[in-house]
Amino acid sequence: MVVPERQITNVAMTQASIALIDRAGRRPLLLISTAGMTVALLVLGASFRWELPGGSVTALICLLAFVAAFAIGAGPVVWLLVSELLPPPVRARGTGLCTIVNWIANFAVSQSFLPLIQGIGQGPTFWLFAVVCLLGTGFVARWVPETKGRTDAQIATGLAV
Repeated sequence: MVVPERQITNVAMTQASIALIDRAGRRPLLLISTAGMTVALLVLGASFRWELPGGSVTALICLLAFVAAFAIGAGPVVWLLVSELLPPPVRARGTGLCTIVNWIANFAVSQSFLPLIQGIGQGPTFWLFAVVCLLGTGFVARWVPETKGRTDAQIATGLAV
């Protein structure tokens, strides 16, 4: 059985996230993750738009960097944050709602990807997704509190910021 580099990268970085989440904190991992995804997508877009040194190797490295950045933060950390940020009385329903929104967003990306490639090209499509990741970085920087080592009561009163 052949295991693609993408899957190896995803598993390795998710394990790294598990090891780091209580030491580094949730917010720093999310910031590193979204910023890393932004950079990977910017360079990936450039590799499709212009002939960068390394050609397809550069594109592969960018894809693996994107997967690594996602797996260290945006993939696993969000699910822990959802359970920590929502107060216990609404946690179950809120987690369900967050799951629905996540899957709708995944569906929107998967349905828009090929039409965007056909409409604006490969480079600009990846740059558009890079802008979304950059907005995500700004959102995390501005609105997402650190919850590491905080109780539900401290988080609810805003002491986790």
